[in-house]
Order: sequence, then structure tokens, then C-alpha cells
Amino acid sequence: MYNNRLNIIAISSLALIVLLAGCVGKATQTVQVNTGARETEVYQTVIAQFTQTAVAFTPPPALLPTITGVSVQPSATSVPPTSTTAPVEPTPTPQMTSTPRPVTTSVRTWQDDFEGEQNWFTGSKEDSYTFEYLNGTYRIYNNLLGSIVWSVRGDKFTDVRLEVDAMQHKGPKDGYYGLICRFVDTKNYYALFIGSEGTFGIAKMEKGKLGFIQQGDIPAKVLKAKDEYNRIRVDCIGPSLVLYVNDKKVIDAQDSSFVSGDVGIGAGNQLEAAGIDVVFDNFEIWQP
Repeated sequence: MYNNRLNIIAISSLALIVLLAGCVGKATQTVQVNTGARETEVYQTVIAQFTQTAVAFTPPPALLPTITGVSVQPSATSVPPTSTTAPVEPTPTPQMTSTPRPVTTSVRTWQDDFEGEQNWFTGSKEDSYTFEYLNGTYRIYNNLLGSIVWSVRGDKFTDVRLEVDAMQHKGPKDGYYGLICRFVDTKNYYALFIGSEGTFGIAKMEKGKLGFIQQGDIPAKVLKAKDEYNRIRVDCIGPSLVLYVNDKKVIDAQDSSFVSGDVGIGAGNQLEAAGIDVVFDNFEIWQP
């Protein structure tokens, strides 16, 4: 199921991003783990592409550029200017508490608590992005405006369930973070995210154009307080794309554009501010 090829980093001409951070409580259940390096992908979405169909979690209208419907392809001139601000250094993250899991017939086939520091890409570019292991977790720092960035594992699944603990440590209030499934290539995949302001989105990148299948507000009292981890779960099974937050189903959408692909994690900024800083822990892959 998992191949052991050498980690290959594919960075699009105007692509980049993914950072890491710390947490203490680790999963203790023993699961077979592939120790080989994984293929990693990182991609930056052009602002015009990102807002062409819908803007993630609907920022104020004044922030939206005028879009004519023409597909804008990445080019050297479309990269957002690099900030002069140095990457934010995270402070120690709080102890994480476990939450009960929903009853399921799925089987967990792979787990990574990020202690081994070997299954995901690490690297940075000036103050634009950073992917790093830190204190037993994986940190994604994205300082590109209007960009979604991600790291995928280099595997292929049809029906799959993904889970991860994630916390936005710093950055804009309208930043977002979550899981990637059915990643075909840099121009075709699903992304299911939450935002620290209590928003969610199921996005589809198709032929290089990013649109939203569903987006809205997470029900009250589901999202945890600031500086606490949220458990994000995604079920990509058949045409169903289901998002759970802290064991509560948030949305169940239908789309059959992609039937299989890679899996991973990602984070993004909208158009108001950049610098989202997210830490991930206890990434799991389950299969029915």
C-alpha cells in the first residue's frame, strides 16, 4: 500500500509552503508505520484563482479583487510580494487531551505522531514558508497572501478516512487549515478545512481553478478555544466528502470529480493578511 521511494519535492514555479510545531500528548497504540521517505508536494494558489469561484469563508467584499472569469495561470509576476517579516517562532504548545472516537468499521492502516521526523517534507524559503518538525509535531507556516499550501504523502487511495489534531498557533483570524484527499496532481484535488473563527470549507481544485463545494459556519460550541487542538476528520468515500470537527459531523457533500488520489495536510491565508502558523499532530489514515 505504501511505496518506499525517496522523498521527491515538487515545487510549482510559483509554488511553496508548509510548517510545523509542538505538542506533548502522543498516540500510544502500536500501528505499522512505513519508515520510508514520502513524496511531498507544495503548491501556491494565485490570488485570482483562489477567488475566482468563491472566497474561502467569505472575507469582507472590499478585500475581493474584480474577477472576469478568465483563468489566471501561475507566472513569475503573479507571486505575492515577499514579506520582510521574519517567520514567527512558536511558543511551547499546550498539553493535548484525547477525545472519544466515533464508532467506526474502518481499520487504521497508518499513523504518524511526527516523533520520527522522517515522513514529511521539511524546508523553508526566506520568510515565505516553513515546513518543520518541532517538539514532536509538524508545523506549517504560510506567509503568502491569498495562498493555500500543502504537503502530501506520496500514496494513492480510493476510499479513505483521515484524521489529525491541529491548532492555529498564530496568524490571521480568517486563516484556515485541514486535510487534503484525492490529490491527483497540483491542479486537481479536494481540500477540507476549518478556520479559527468557526468557519469550514470543502474546496475543489479542478484544472487549476479553486471553487467551493460547501462553506459555512461550524455549529456553536464545536470548535475548541484558542490554543487548544481540534480533531479534524475527513471521510472521502465514494462521492461523499464528509467533514467532522471534534467528533461532530459538520457537513456531508457530494462530488464525483475525483475517485482516488494522495492525502495530506495544508493551511492557507485569504486576502486580508498572511502568516498563518499551524501545528499538526497524530495524523492517521483509516480505510473501510
